[in-house]
Amino acid sequence: MNNLHNGLWARVRAFTCLLVMLSLSKAYAQKPIPGGNAYFTSAPIIYVNRAATGANTGTSWANAFTDLQSALKEARSTEGPDQIWVAKGTYKPTSGTNRKTSFTIPDKTALFGGFIGKEKSLKQRDWKANETILNGNIGQGNISDNSFHVVSAFDLITGAWIDGFSIRNGYADGSSNNRLGAGLLILPTVRDIPNRMRIANCLFNANISPSGSGGAIYGSNLFSEILDCTFRKNVAKGDGGAFMLSPGAGESRISRSYFTENNAVEEDGGAVAAFADLLEIDNSVFFRNAAQRGGGIYVGTNGALDMANATFVNNRTGEDTGSSLHNRGKARVVSSIFFKDRQFPIFSQGQISVTYSNVHGGFPGTGNIDADPLYQNPSAGDFSLTTGSPSINTGNAVSLSGSFDILRNVRIRDGVIDMGAYEFLKEEDECGGARLYVDHTATGANNGSSWTNAFIDLQDALATARKCQNVREIWVAEGSYKPTALSNRAISFNLVNHVRVYGGFDGNETALSQRDWIAHPTILSGDIPGDNSYRVVLGSNLSKNTVLDGFIITESDMLDDDPSSPIIPFGEFGLGILLRASPGFTCTPIIK
Repeated sequence: MNNLHNGLWARVRAFTCLLVMLSLSKAYAQKPIPGGNAYFTSAPIIYVNRAATGANTGTSWANAFTDLQSALKEARSTEGPDQIWVAKGTYKPTSGTNRKTSFTIPDKTALFGGFIGKEKSLKQRDWKANETILNGNIGQGNISDNSFHVVSAFDLITGAWIDGFSIRNGYADGSSNNRLGAGLLILPTVRDIPNRMRIANCLFNANISPSGSGGAIYGSNLFSEILDCTFRKNVAKGDGGAFMLSPGAGESRISRSYFTENNAVEEDGGAVAAFADLLEIDNSVFFRNAAQRGGGIYVGTNGALDMANATFVNNRTGEDTGSSLHNRGKARVVSSIFFKDRQFPIFSQGQISVTYSNVHGGFPGTGNIDADPLYQNPSAGDFSLTTGSPSINTGNAVSLSGSFDILRNVRIRDGVIDMGAYEFLKEEDECGGARLYVDHTATGANNGSSWTNAFIDLQDALATARKCQNVREIWVAEGSYKPTALSNRAISFNLVNHVRVYGGFDGNETALSQRDWIAHPTILSGDIPGDNSYRVVLGSNLSKNTVLDGFIITESDMLDDDPSSPIIPFGEFGLGILLRASPGFTCTPIIK
């Protein structure tokens, strides 16, 4: 056995005390907000819309505040609870240059973004299509005059909730607390006061703590849930390129989240640094993060990690070990994949148990394997499993932390579970009918079988159509869909021969004639991170039975691609579709 693993088995045998500790009550981590969702969703609403032209009182969409700070001030003046609905657009902490100003969330307050400015219920919002940006870029120069913290919160004794925002461009290069948490700083003003917070459906992008810790989030005495979030290109000089849980009391859970290209430049935990009592992670991906130790996750001496169904790919460290996970505290890992990192992605100097996991280079523990997991499309950031993967049905269902995988597919099938963040869908699961449904707001099984169980990504429906010859139609509900969440400009929506793709649905229709593509615009957008997609839609050798009907196609950029390619001008911003040798293809566009 490699020298890196010497003495490890003895630590595994001593793991009983850790299991007892991890089995204690997780009430704070599971329910950081008393009363659950209803505590806030039945509360009075304060409206914010930067484009509103009414009385600026926050009492309705027509009279919405045009500044989020006005709504937060209103929430602080009430007993609470309050919910604040924020329409799409960019909001900055101040119109001046005071870098200490941030969006400070009061206790008993929920912030919801992603509205177009007409909705009457939370269910109607579309936080992906209606991007609501909290931007720390307040100055006129480079990033050095950005806000220290874009968002902050103190003494959340009852709890707060932030949901549906893109939080970006914080720059915490100050002193004391102003060197922590460039995206979101959560602190008690009195040492022993706990902070309870739910963070959902958020993107933390390009937040930097160049002299401190917690590029995206720094939390102290934090009891939190982080659900369905993406952390991308956040940086800290110290610990926790994306997320730092400081030493002491605190229990947090991260579920169905994606960490990519975060960096702890001189310290530990490229994505996450955990020094608190307990951190739970399930159904999440760690991709291309970097640190001195623990490119993906670092667990400090007094920290504890309980993790199931995570996937680690291409994380790296300044040392040769622990590129995915470096543990100095207590860690239990189940049903996870550590592959395409360095040869020894897990390194432990504390108590650790790793079981039913796929570890590159091997690792001692029941059910562990060392085999290529056969990812679907790793170059595009798709680490779902393909047919024949050794990680299919080899996880441990008893360890399950969540009912759904990272794509919200049901986890347990036939009493078994896969390793990693993605549950494999067998062909019989995917090929149930001739029509597939796509709705990015769907909350069901996400297998495309109905509106309730619709895929949330059009790429999943197209991939299924390529596998299943019986698929003839794809119905896509209103909203905005992008070819990729990454910065790969070459990725497009690739049409499938003989498959008719229709947009313009509300998400309840049972017949094609019921759709209204004007009232329910369905947008295929090339506005991906970085530069736009070369082309949004690509087709090759398509017959007359292939149809694209009822879509707005925008935001492509072929200027530096092959100018001789046959292009159909399409959409609001020019180039959108490239078709090769497809004389029979039918396209029914919507041009506004």
